[in-house]
Amino acid sequence: MQIYLEEYVERERKRALLKSEADINTVAMLAALADCKKKGIHTLILEPKTYCFRAMEATEKMIVASNNDSGVKKVLVDLSGMAGLTIDGQGAVLLFQDRILPIYVKESRDITIQNLFIDYVYPFYLQGKITGVGDSYLDLEIDRDRFPYVVEHETLFYRTEGYATSQFYNVLEVNAKSGLVETKKGDDWGNMDKAVQLDEGHIRIYKKFEKPHTVGNYVILQIENREYPAIIMDSSQKITLRQVTVWQSYSMALLAQKSRDIQVYDCRVGRKEKDARLISASADALHFVNCSGRVVVDHCAFSHQMDDAVNCHGIYMQITEVSGRKLIAEAKHPQQYQVDIFEDGDMAAFLEQRTLKSIGGGCIENWARLDEKRIEVLLQESNPKLKPGDLIENQERMPELLISNCTIGNMRARGVLVTTPKDAEICHNYFHTSGSAVLVEGDGNFWYESGAVNHLHIHDNEFADCCYSECPTWGEAVIQVSPKVFGRSEADGFYHKHMCVEHNRFRVKDAALIKAFQVEDIQWKCNYVEDNNTI
Repeated sequence: MQIYLEEYVERERKRALLKSEADINTVAMLAALADCKKKGIHTLILEPKTYCFRAMEATEKMIVASNNDSGVKKVLVDLSGMAGLTIDGQGAVLLFQDRILPIYVKESRDITIQNLFIDYVYPFYLQGKITGVGDSYLDLEIDRDRFPYVVEHETLFYRTEGYATSQFYNVLEVNAKSGLVETKKGDDWGNMDKAVQLDEGHIRIYKKFEKPHTVGNYVILQIENREYPAIIMDSSQKITLRQVTVWQSYSMALLAQKSRDIQVYDCRVGRKEKDARLISASADALHFVNCSGRVVVDHCAFSHQMDDAVNCHGIYMQITEVSGRKLIAEAKHPQQYQVDIFEDGDMAAFLEQRTLKSIGGGCIENWARLDEKRIEVLLQESNPKLKPGDLIENQERMPELLISNCTIGNMRARGVLVTTPKDAEICHNYFHTSGSAVLVEGDGNFWYESGAVNHLHIHDNEFADCCYSECPTWGEAVIQVSPKVFGRSEADGFYHKHMCVEHNRFRVKDAALIKAFQVEDIQWKCNYVEDNNTI
């Protein structure tokens, strides 16, 4: 059984209760989804046109989102508790006029979302062309219609209807000709000291810049918030995205957490053709946290986002109290607060915090949340080695990972970040990244991203001029393995286990091919290296 969104739009238009077309579309979408859930409808079909939406009439929900900013958010497509539903956009564009979460999948299964585009009227950053430089200032030309801002009391604000912020935490330079992050520049952290309006469309920002900037290039003034990913999947299973394109996102394009069996096929995160905006997603393209089963990313393209293309990891929590079989663990990074990584019966793994050395594991009999940071865990058996300060993770809820036939490049930072103990394969991809193409880490110090690699196979990829930015925080080699391990002795063994790098083509200029630390076994076979530079 299938229904058509356009029928709901026409019904709302005839009722004449709403004047705005965006409000009409929003109410129509909510009504159509309600019928899908109530009547067991399996397919919602959109017309191949642009649908505008506005947050005012959307559903309001409390959203917990790992590696993002949790809180109460407006949601358009709320697929909570649904099963067996396909949303077919037929080429439709979902265009959002303000801050709203486009798609939310919670405790659902057998969901397919296909053939649609996601875009926002305004991007979540300011973009300016450099017209003048000084020792401690930049003159910028900014199109106020495309990138809304005001300068008040020597403070620059990003401002749209209902929202304003003056917190710009990074200045990123982009080459005007190539559209790529400028070589040898990297991030320039810290808010600006002040700003003045020179004339209409021209401002001067004052800041102690770490590196000189170039007249004629562009800069991205990046806003700190990660509030509205384009798509969130939470505690769901058997989810497929097919031919979904994200042109703009107010955070990650996709966040999937504690979900199982995800397929992302023939999807795109990148700039809209002939669009003046230089950035697509304002964080990662795809981000998987404590997912399980099999995660497949195939025949996709990721570009022009402000962070990594794909990141797959778990979460370390830190143990603060131990009493027999009972322990209390605390989330350490603010963007991991309230994220539930366990279920009763899961197997937990324990590690020393600095060395990341294994100190065994145990089955969780039950657990309960104490507050936004802390949980109480009851183990089936006590572990006498555990002490406050140690780490706990859920290695069971981690996925097999396949990333294949993808084009990854032209973005800030790195390509694929992978930390999963299950089999991981990266093959038949094209990489052109400003930092490392493949980064394998794991840390119990800042991001607390877990998942020691057991079997990682990197083969038949092309790495073209990767690590061209020369920004150490984005990686120092095309393939880099650099877990944050301190004081681990040879007798403790290695954090990561087995890697095979074979039949790849490296086209590089000066960049290191591989830099590895704390890996038990690396096989390097039949790789072709060519001295080349197209930057």
